[in-house]
Order: sequence, then C-alpha cells, then structure tokens
Amino acid sequence: MKSLRVFHNFKLDILDESWIKSVWDAEFVVYDEPSDECLEYLESDDVKRLLHESRIELKAWLVANEHETPEFSWQALMMLNINMRGLLAMLGYIMKTGQQETDKDARQACLEATSLYLMFLTIPGSNAFRVYHPNLYQKAIETLKMSESLFSSVRSNKGVNMTNSGIDDELSFCSSLLHSERSRLTRELDRIISDLVTMLKSFRFKEHTESLDITIRILLNITRQEMYIKSHDNSGITSLSQNAFAALQELCSSNHGTVGLTITLIAQYMLPDLLFHHVNAQPKSITIVHEAAIYFLKNLSTIHEQETMQGIVTLIQQLMVNCPERLEGRQKQAAVIIKLLNICNEDMVLTIFKDIVLFSHNSKISCRLFAQEIVGKLLTESSLLNNNLNKNVKMKKRRISIAIVLSRCIDRSALVRGRAMATLASFSDCNDDADKAIFKSIFEASVSSNKTFPMLDDLKEALLEDVDLLPGSTALIAMLLDRINDERALVRRSALKISRNLSIMFPSLVSKMMHVISDRCRDSTLTVRQFAVHVLSEILQEFPHNSSLLDEWIQAVVPQIYDIEAKVQEKVLECLGNVLINRITSASKYIPNAANSLPWRILDRLSNLRMRKHLSKACSLWVKNGVITKSVISNLQSHIGTDNIIGAWILLAALAENMKIPNIDKYIADYKEVIRKNDFHASLVLHVLRHVWSILNHDCLEDLYQHLYKCICHFEINFNLISICLDILNSILRYLHIDQSSHVIESDMVELMKLSEMEIQDLLKENRSCTQDTVKIRAVFTLSHASLFCTNKISSSTLRIFERLLLQWESLPDTVKEIKDLQASAVVLLCQQALRDREVAKKVTPILGNVMRQETNSNSLIKTSVKINAAKALADICVRFTALVEPYLPDLCISMKDPNPAVREAIVVIFIELLVEDFIKMKGPFFFHILTMLSDTNSMIRELTTFLVEERLLMKNKTLISQQFLESIYHYNNCRSRKAYCGHRMLEQEMKVLTLPGRTNQEKRNVIYEFMLEHLDMSAKSELVVKLTKYVLHELCDENSIDVTTEEGACVLRDAVFILNNNRLQLSPGERHKDDTELDETSSTPSSTPNNALNVIITALKKHNLDILLPTLITLKKKLITLKSPLEEDVDRLLFKIYSEYEKEQLVDLLDEYPELEKEMDRYQRRLKDKINSENDDGKSSSPSISSKDSLADVRKRTPRVLLQRISPSTHTSGNELITSPVHLERLLLQTPPPEPSFSTSTPTLTQSPKSYSSDFPAKRKRPNEREISPNISRKNLKVSDE
Repeated sequence: MKSLRVFHNFKLDILDESWIKSVWDAEFVVYDEPSDECLEYLESDDVKRLLHESRIELKAWLVANEHETPEFSWQALMMLNINMRGLLAMLGYIMKTGQQETDKDARQACLEATSLYLMFLTIPGSNAFRVYHPNLYQKAIETLKMSESLFSSVRSNKGVNMTNSGIDDELSFCSSLLHSERSRLTRELDRIISDLVTMLKSFRFKEHTESLDITIRILLNITRQEMYIKSHDNSGITSLSQNAFAALQELCSSNHGTVGLTITLIAQYMLPDLLFHHVNAQPKSITIVHEAAIYFLKNLSTIHEQETMQGIVTLIQQLMVNCPERLEGRQKQAAVIIKLLNICNEDMVLTIFKDIVLFSHNSKISCRLFAQEIVGKLLTESSLLNNNLNKNVKMKKRRISIAIVLSRCIDRSALVRGRAMATLASFSDCNDDADKAIFKSIFEASVSSNKTFPMLDDLKEALLEDVDLLPGSTALIAMLLDRINDERALVRRSALKISRNLSIMFPSLVSKMMHVISDRCRDSTLTVRQFAVHVLSEILQEFPHNSSLLDEWIQAVVPQIYDIEAKVQEKVLECLGNVLINRITSASKYIPNAANSLPWRILDRLSNLRMRKHLSKACSLWVKNGVITKSVISNLQSHIGTDNIIGAWILLAALAENMKIPNIDKYIADYKEVIRKNDFHASLVLHVLRHVWSILNHDCLEDLYQHLYKCICHFEINFNLISICLDILNSILRYLHIDQSSHVIESDMVELMKLSEMEIQDLLKENRSCTQDTVKIRAVFTLSHASLFCTNKISSSTLRIFERLLLQWESLPDTVKEIKDLQASAVVLLCQQALRDREVAKKVTPILGNVMRQETNSNSLIKTSVKINAAKALADICVRFTALVEPYLPDLCISMKDPNPAVREAIVVIFIELLVEDFIKMKGPFFFHILTMLSDTNSMIRELTTFLVEERLLMKNKTLISQQFLESIYHYNNCRSRKAYCGHRMLEQEMKVLTLPGRTNQEKRNVIYEFMLEHLDMSAKSELVVKLTKYVLHELCDENSIDVTTEEGACVLRDAVFILNNNRLQLSPGERHKDDTELDETSSTPSSTPNNALNVIITALKKHNLDILLPTLITLKKKLITLKSPLEEDVDRLLFKIYSEYEKEQLVDLLDEYPELEKEMDRYQRRLKDKINSENDDGKSSSPSISSKDSLADVRKRTPRVLLQRISPSTHTSGNELITSPVHLERLLLQTPPPEPSFSTSTPTLTQSPKSYSSDFPAKRKRPNEREISPNISRKNLKVSDE
C-alpha cells in the first residue's frame, strides 16, 4: 500500500473545487476551462511524470494482489485519503485534451491517463466508490481511436471510406507520424488494450450495456486497421489486433451480460466490414479483416459453441439479406458466407441451407441471384469447402445444392438462369467421382427418367428426410435444349458446355445434342459461335468413329472459316488443325482405326460436300501462320500410293494454291498416265500441276504442252478436266514463248474452237453412238473454255444451235435429249459469250428468261440444274449489263415459288448477292415478294430470307419496313385503296404466285406481319397505329371505299385487326424484367433522353387510341352489325383490348358519347370468361399435354425459327465458285488483247443433287453423296464443274 502513496504527489489542491464540481456536474461530458494556475499545472511535466510513475506503481500493486488479498479493494485504497474526485476530473481533462491535440506530450499523457483509469476500474469496488462513470469510461476507451492515426496516410491514399459503425471521429490529428512515433504509439495502445483485458476479468458490464456497446465498437474498429498494417508488415495479425480480439473474447462472459446477446452484438458490428457494396469499393486487403473476424468466431465457438453458432447464423442471414447488386460484390460476399458456413456445426449447416433454399425461391431477382452465387461457390470452389463435416452430410449438402441450381435453370429471370447455368456448367466438369455419381444417378436410373425439376416443397423436405431431388434425364435434356436457344448469350454458352460434358460422359446423348450445338455455330453472338465451334470439335475428337457427328461438324464448323469475326475464324482454324493437320502421321506409322482415319474421312467429306474452297481458305491461313511445316508435307506425301491417296491429293491441291510444295516434282512425273485416267484423282493432280508446273524443266514443259494439246484436240480429256488443262496450257505457253505468247495462244485456241465447232455442227442430228455423245459434250466444253483465251468469237450458226437446245428442246430428236447435261452446258456457254459481247447478251437474256418461266419438279434433276444455271447466268449478266436483265427480274421472283426448294434457295442467294452490291434496287413490289419467302416450307430458305432483310436491307434502309407496312396489307390481299394503295403493275403469273389473298393464306400473311412488327422501333409502331386507323379502319367505315363484304375487303380488315391486336405492337418495354435490367452489368445504362422520347410517344398514342381509334372501332362495329358480318367478333376483341387499357376516369367523355359501350364491354367480358371456363372444362376430359404440343407445333410452323442469325458476306457463293471478298464479278474475268472480257463462269451445271450448289453456305443436313468430279461420263449422277 505504501507504493500507492505516489498519488499523494499529485498537487490536487491546486485544482479549484468549483472546477472539479463543474466537471462532475456535467457528467464528464463538458469540461470548463480551468484557471490559469490550474491549467499550467495540468500541462506541466510534473503531472506527466507522475502519471507515468503512478501507472507503474499501480500496475505493480495489481500484479502483487492478483489473487485478491483483503487489501485489494477500493475500500482499502480509500484509506489513503486520495482525492479521487479531483484525480478523476484531472484524468478526464487530460484524456480529452490529449485526444484533440497533435502535441506528442499531450498524447502521451492521454495514453498514461487512460491506462491509469482502466487500472482503477480493475480494482474491486470501483462501482460502489463511484470510480466508474459511463462517460468517463467512454472518454478513456475512445483513446483507442488513436489507432486510426497510425495509418492515416495510407487511408487517404487508398481513398477508402471506412465506416466506423456510427462512432463520431473526434480525432483532429491525421497528419502522418514518423515511423518511430508510430511504433511507440502502437506499443502504448497495445498496453492499453492489455490493461482493458485485465480490467474485464474483474469489472462487470452486466449493468452497463452502453459501455459494453462502445467497447465492442471501438475494439472492432481497431481490428479494421489490420488491412492497412498489412501493406507495411507481412507478419500477419499484429499484437494490436490480437489483443483487441482477446478483449472481445473476454467480453463474451456471463460477467458482462448474456453471452448470446454479446456475441450477437459483436456480429452486428462486424456486419458492415463483411459487406461489399459498389458505392464503397473495398481494397483487396479487406480480406485480411474478414479472415481475422472469421478466425475469431471460430475460436469463440470452441468456448461458447451454441451462442456463437446462433450469432454466425444471424450474421449469415444478414449478409444474405443485404446482398450486393454488383457482380463482383456478390461473388466476394458469397465467399465470406461460405467461410462462415465452414465453421458451423452440422445442425447449423442444415439451418442455413434452409435459408438458402428459401432465398433461391424469393420473389426478388437479386435474392435468387445471390443464392445462386452462394450455391455456385459451394459446388465449384473446393478451396472454400469444409472438410470437417460428416461424409453423408457433405454429400447431402452437395445434392441439395445441385438440386437448387437445377430448379433455377428454368427461372423466369435471364440473369438467374444465367448464373444457375454457369454453376451447372462448372459442376459438370466433374472433378471427382462423387460429382460423376450424381449425373449417373440422373441418366442411368431408367425408373426415374421422367422426374421433373424439384419444387420449393421438395427442397424443404429433403433437408429433413433422405429424398432424391434430382430430375430425370428427360427433363434435364429438355431443359438443356431450351437453354441452348435462350435469349441470353451467356446462358447459351453455359448450355453448350454442359452439353459437351454430358455428351462425353454419356455417349448416347451425342445424337440428341449435336444438331442443336451445330445450330449455335451460326449464333448471332461472337462468343457463342466461337464456343460452339470449340465444343462440337471436342466432341468429335472424343467420338471420331461417329459418321453422323462428322457430317454435322463439317456442315456447322467448317463454313465458319469465312466468319466475319477474326476470332471465330481463328477458333475454326485451331479446331480444324486439331482434327486434320495434327492427326496426319507418316504412312509407316499409320494404323487404320477411327482416330487415325479421321483426317482422311474429313478430306473425303469436304470433297463430297463441295467444300474444297473452305479447305483452301484454311490452308492459306495455316501457311500464313507457319503451321504447315516440312514434316507435315512429308507425312502427307507419304500417303500417296496408299488407300489415302485421294485425301492426300485433296489436301495437296489446297496447299498448292498457297505455297510451294517441296519434292512435289516426283509425284507429278506420271502426268500422262494420270490424264489418261480421266477420273477424280486426275483432276486433283492437274489442280496441283496448275500451280506447280514451273518446277518442271524446259523439256518436260514442252512435252507436257504437246501431250495436253494433242489430247484436247482429239477430245480425249473428260469435260470436267478441260478447263484446268487449258489453264495449264496457257501458263506453259506464256513461259515457253515469252515474246510471242499472245500469238501462239491465240492460234492454238482458235484451232481448238474450229475443231470443236466442226464437232458440234451435227450435234442435233440423230443416230449417234454413246461414244459420239461423249465427244460432243467434250467439244462443247472445249469450245466454251477455249473462247475465253482468245479474241475469236463463236460463230452465229453454233450459237443458234445452243439457242435451239434451250428454246426447242421438246422438238429435238430423242438421241439429243438423252445427252446428259447438254442443256446445262448450253447455259454455261451462252452466259460466257453474253458476258463478252453486249449484242450476244441481248439475244441470250430473253432465252434465259424463257427458261426461268418453265416449271420444274423435285424429281427432275436435269430441269432443276438448267433452271438454277439460268438464274445464275442472269445474275452474272446483270452484274455487267444490268439494264438487259431488269425486265426479267419478275421471272426470277416467280421462280421463288418454284416447287423445287433448290431453285427457290438459289434465287434467294442470287438476290442476296445482287442487292448487297446494289446491282438491283428495291422497286415496286420486289420487297413484298422477298417477304413471302418467310413462310417457305424450307428452313434454310427462311433463314436466308431473314438474313437478307435483317443484315442487308435494313442495314441500308432502317425505315424500309415502316415505309411499306401499310401497303403490304393491300398488296398481299390484292386490294386497292383510294388513299393508301393504288397497286403495282405485275404479270398475271407474278400476281398469282406472289400475292397471298383470301382466308387460305391468312397464316402466311400473319407470319410476314409479325416479322415486320419485330423490326419496328417505338416511333414506327406509333405511326403504324395511326395509319391503320386512318387508311384502313376509316376507309372500311366509308361505304364508297373498301367493301367489307368482299373477300379482299374482309381480309384487309382481318389483317388490320390482327396487327393492332398483336403483342409485338405494344409500346411498353419488352418482357425483360425491370430488375434484370438493373442488375445486368453487361447492358449499358440507358440515357434519360430516349426514355423521355418514349414517354412522349406512348402518351401521344394513348391519346390517339382514346380520341380516334376507339370511336372508329365503335362506328365500324355498328356497320358490321348492320351487315351481319362475321368480322364483328374480331373487331369486338380489339375494341375490348383497347378499352381495357384505360381507367374508368379516362373514359368519361367516351362513355358520355357512347352510353351503351360500358354495358357492351361488360357483356363481352362475361362472355369471354364463360368461354375460358368452358375450354378449361373441355380440357380436363382430354389430354392437355397433347393439345399444348399441337398448338406449339402450329406456332412453330407459322413462325420461322431463325437459326442462321448471321452469315459472313464472304460466304456468299454463286455455285461452286466462292467469292472470297466482296468484289464485283466482272473483276474475275480473264483479259486477252484486244480487251474483250472473257469469263470463267461462276455458273456450274449439275444434275447431281439440286441442293448441292449451296454447300458453301452453312446449310443443314442436306448434302450430296457423289464426288465433286464424276470419274465416268456414263455414270447416272453426272455433274459438270469448272474444277
């Protein structure tokens, strides 16, 4: 006790009693300014020294009396006659002054005073002797807020606005401290916290809840500073933070109140630190605070398990309720929840899972989205998983999690669906056997294959009982097929990944999934197209033996080598390299199995499908990127002479176009034998020879020239090889006769033309042998191609022979009509000559127009090939002599309704090409004719038409549809209007096949109207409503205008009502949920200007509908009642729909003018309800599933499902000639002096398959089986080609 007499050294008598009284009367809140003498003493060094000495002595006394001897109490201490009122007032003033000033001596005195006061409270009896005062204690504990000044410079640099849970920052010093000062301050604060911990062991806060509250808040504020310490010290949690958590742990004692309430209070004040909000961007180091807080709760749970678990559950619930809106915040906050979940026991885990289940079915999108983030991390991030749980509990938690995800894959919100699908996609990677077992239970359990997705009640039940929540394979596959066509690109991408993983895991799914995956290779979104190409290629590599999959891959992936996006091209190139180039091994190492034979089967199919141009494009990029090495060429050449010889030459032919092939001379040395074969192999070798002839020496070239020229003169070369042989001849002659090359070429070609014409002169005579027919067709092709290399023209008599082949075919001898491809060859020749001479073109275009007017059928391959070639010939001539072809455009339009889909498709492709290059214009009814193809029975034609309108016509003229919408109603119904539509001049056949009048064509017109409505903006929709009211409904009310009693007038009214009643005409924002837009970070924030403009449009339209449309409909209804027209019901339905959009107050004026309207609408509403009830009653007795399927099928038949969202302009082809850049066709002409253009036509003749011509488009599942070049002229399926 003698040591405590140090307190007598304080000259407390200097302090005015009145000042001491004022401090106590003010409850230590307000401190009056002391007298000068008193102030001088309080700021003196003696006081600071005495504070330090008294703290040391008191600390020693406390340690000595740790076991509470009888002297260890305030009762014994008061016997020293210390003036505690004055001492406490002095301590309070010193703490207040030190906390406000930047002077280091004042700050040190404050720290000493704080420790001294906390030690006073450690002594038993501090309450009874009024040593404890709540405000003085608060002032003392607020000294710990000096910790904020330790890292004030770091805080200001990071710009972080840390909230202090409501504590007002009274510290005025924020200047940067020196390192030594910072270290000393840290030690002093550490000591104070240690004194606080000591105090808490004897002092009780049970009756002082406010002091308990402020203590918790300030201690937690100290732990927050750890993230700034981290940037200076990598040693981990410092002693300052450790002591703060130790003090918090000490507070969790029954001495300080109910433990559960204290822990809940700590959790409450921890909550702001664990939240992530985009308005307060937290630095990455905030995770240090999270880890420290979670570690504290984990340790606390070992002491007070039940109370801590309840606090953690409350904390998790608050974290879920306060879910962030931004993606990054959701992800980080979900990770915090998982870490908290990992320190819970099994019972608490199930409790929290119940909350997650409820949260995943919350009405708010943000809640469901956050629940998916939590479940996603539980399923996919193994680093966050708790390994201490029982194995059964872990598996149960995992199965429930995947059930939650699956239940939200069919969520109405695209964002929630997207997050659920992303989680399912990651989970489907199946990183362990347990995950694979979950999918196996879905696909291998035949009994439960028809199980549906779990509902909320099912998920709740699974938490209590052992219930299988997983859906059946049928439901899962149906969901996947639906999600692959989802409106959101990220959802489609996730669905593709899931499909890939499941297909590899369960091979039986490949046949079901490959078609929908291939459709996505033509998706409108770049990332989806790119990923679909990758997915389909991976599946092919897993199942190289699947021939159907190979065909699907070639048709879907390879055409995208011409995609307009470079990234997609790169992905196609990579995938093509993996399945083709990288798999070609040396012939000596080749083992004939499915995997090794894959590249050769790909090359074979590419040739069969007429896609060698795609291969050539890929080879050019490979060569450019250095992929084709000498070892690749060597391996490829080693297969010449093996069973893979054709495939090897196919690839060599593509490579020869783009590079010099080493050692190729020894493989083309036997060219004479090859030419003699006249087969597909010969065509490939000649194709290579065309590019590599320069490697041969002079003698070889001379010999090659003589041999080729001789064979051609004797018509020994097969017709499909003539073009390439002449190309080789031309190149060799230019090399051998540099000075006189033009003269030599001219004389040789003229000679060939003479020989050919002589052979052709008796073409139309009878009694010829089959051999003679072969020679005749070869002569035709020789004449055709030879004329392109010289200035000489084909004689008029010869041209007349070919004209007769097209104009008088039926009157020709049967022996002539039996010659395969004769007519198609005639079209090619006439087209080539027309492109050289305008006078010839004047004679040829009427002939081709006449061919276009001839009808074909799907069984006549010859007629089909002739008509397709004629159409392409007209297109080629249109490029050069547009005016000559314009009169025959109606004939091309009429052919869009040809019975043969190949003809229809060819016409659409031609229009795409001509419209893109502006060779033809949108005149007259042309646009209306194009739109009729939207209802074509062929899906590819519908897709091409959609592409033409969306990607070409509307890109050039965005108002095209809005300008012609009203006219389309009258046009398709063959109706006239005095004001709106006077009609277009059309041919009789044109009007018959390209208009859609009458009830029988109602569905086709509706398809067109719906397509047009989808491509109108808000302003155009409003204008359309006004026009329909003025020019249709008003005119129908006028007896002298449209007659509603006629079929044309009735259909116009029916169409107008259909359009006005259509949901696509609504001006309200789309079906996308408002919350989706707010939460969607991928969409840009809409500006206020468009919203204001939209509001103006909507307001104006509502006024129009109320003031004009409704009265017009009422008048029209009365007229229809008078006429007893069946259209009254249609008008009634529209009238009720418009009427229902207004409140009764808005309809006052209208109801005053038409008093019977309200009763009529009520009757109609009752009638409508009765009809619905009657239909529901009828539905109970029948199978609702069948009726819904039927109606869905009907809708799909009416509305074309657009799979081809985008086609690269570079993929547009004319026949088998691929235009690799948007270049005018006449630039492909070969020039010979004098400059008369000769044309290597892009118009092939074919009788092989009417659909094969469009294979350069990414078409679907419609490919020929024959090779590109027919090896034998006598074969039934013969095709004539330039290649």
